[in-house]
Amino acid sequence: MKRKYGSPMGGETLWFVMVLCLSLGSCQPYQKAGSLPAIPAGATAIGREECSDCHEKQAEVLGRTLHHKVDFKKWGLEEGCEGCHGPGSAHSAEAEEADKPKKIVAFQKEHPRSQSEVCLTCHRRDKERQDFRRSQHSLTDVACTECHQVHKGGVREANLKQSSPDLCYTCH
Repeated sequence: MKRKYGSPMGGETLWFVMVLCLSLGSCQPYQKAGSLPAIPAGATAIGREECSDCHEKQAEVLGRTLHHKVDFKKWGLEEGCEGCHGPGSAHSAEAEEADKPKKIVAFQKEHPRSQSEVCLTCHRRDKERQDFRRSQHSLTDVACTECHQVHKGGVREANLKQSSPDLCYTCH
């Protein structure tokens, strides 16, 4: 029996191959999780009050944001600053002897994936962000902090640095 359209494959097989190719082409790769930034050995929590002794301006501004009100303990994290920056005892002790103590998670010194992993510790629980590692931002090493402000209240509920789409146009 001669096949219609002269196809060496049956029509069902050809359709299956076409659908498979199209569906595979639409899948986004998955960015492996970055590692969380390293916490100084032996560091323990000191509380936001001690952080604000030196970082008074940041503490005042942070006090007006949603991050100040978050119950970090429900995710097994320290309260306040240490929820994101890690325990501050080593940093505080170093500050007694150095002008610019370093023993703390400082986002600007971390790889973008590590920065985003800190954010995703809590925010991956949100439906909107649970697939962040598949996003073009993650795949091209754009950290959450490239678009979102943490220590200051930003635009609307997302703490964006600028309103959308103006913010998007700064890169796109």
